[in-house]
Amino acid sequence: FDASSYVDARWVSACINSPTQLITSYSSRTPKQIDWLTEEKAKQLFNPLQTVKPVFKSHPNIVLIILESFGRDYCGFLNKEKRFTPFLDSLASLSLVFPHAYSSGTTSMESIPAIFASIPSLLEVPYINSTFQNNTVHGIHDYLSKLKYDCSFYYGARNGSMGFDNFLKISGPISYYGLNEYPNGKADFDGHWGIWDEEYLQYFAKELTKKQSPFFSSVFTLTSHDPYQIPERYRSVFTADELPIHKSVQYTDYALRRFFETIWKSKLTANTIFIITADHPSHSLNEYFYTPTGKYEIPLMIYAPKYIKPGINDSITASHPDIMPTVLSLAGVKTPFFSFGKSLLTDEYRTAINYDNGLVQLIDYPMCIRRYPDGNSVMHIQPKYTPNSKIIYKLTPEEKLHKQMLDTLLQAKYQTYINGLLNNKLNK
Repeated sequence: FDASSYVDARWVSACINSPTQLITSYSSRTPKQIDWLTEEKAKQLFNPLQTVKPVFKSHPNIVLIILESFGRDYCGFLNKEKRFTPFLDSLASLSLVFPHAYSSGTTSMESIPAIFASIPSLLEVPYINSTFQNNTVHGIHDYLSKLKYDCSFYYGARNGSMGFDNFLKISGPISYYGLNEYPNGKADFDGHWGIWDEEYLQYFAKELTKKQSPFFSSVFTLTSHDPYQIPERYRSVFTADELPIHKSVQYTDYALRRFFETIWKSKLTANTIFIITADHPSHSLNEYFYTPTGKYEIPLMIYAPKYIKPGINDSITASHPDIMPTVLSLAGVKTPFFSFGKSLLTDEYRTAINYDNGLVQLIDYPMCIRRYPDGNSVMHIQPKYTPNSKIIYKLTPEEKLHKQMLDTLLQAKYQTYINGLLNNKLNK
């Protein structure tokens, strides 16, 4: 994968030495082609090649904020009780919120392809580490750069961390800013991963004020990653002690407040749309968040005072792959693109799809169908806000019909995904 830092993705195989190619090919577990449905039937049920209707005549700036390990469990505005995100709670009241939102996987590496290229994580290993890592991929930044958007990605960890920079480079023109580019790396280093969130988000805010419109810029936070440390000066300020991660979530929420205070002092909010989400959830004391649906639940909101009316859209199931078509719609992209999601600004029917320890599941809240390797499928129904909610197996006649529909749609999506990877067609 590192070869992509030196040559175009088309020539990666040619520049890697033969022993590496042979050993990697032999040891990799490549999935087999799937023929559950005819190609025509699969395409009828799910066609990933789509277009979006531009939302605006202008080309607004778009900022994407990805929060490390922020599960729904930590966010007060997504629960019926006070949690650890007072600032996000206040911002949610000014935003369009999607309360039924799901991550693509359970690791950071799985989130980047899903968010930036609308490719879910449905393999035993993250796409970034798979044998398909050099397939042709068109990311958000590939389409936006054609509209003269300045595209950039900021991450305070060491350059090369988790393969983010290589994947983004393969999927389109983008400027990557990591620890190497940060001006005060030694002073603001957290001792483990990279730069503390408060300092890095302030740096990111100042960088945004220097950019020429239109721009698409993303930032990935990191302090709320294991070992969940926070700066010494805040250890008596953020004192949540139920789980180690709670203090760092409080700290990152505060860092976000400081970020937006800097943004509000500038003129950026007049023509900028902010999308806020998380890469995946983390630890919880509530067993619901280890259930088939709960283990993927994350925040997702759009804050854009000039462009998007605040509210709560609880009528749709949202997920990481929906972010790319949403951004393309906001930016005014008219060309066809490949996506496993749908724009969040439409009422189109959508589902979230996950690979969970050997099985594939499709979520249509509150329903979740899980298909096992032996071909059997089980429907789970799990309403939120029910402490220790149990899975319901006895389905009504209507639910049984819905199960059949979801099972067939799951087959179509998974077959399109696996066969698309094998034939390098997750791009057209």
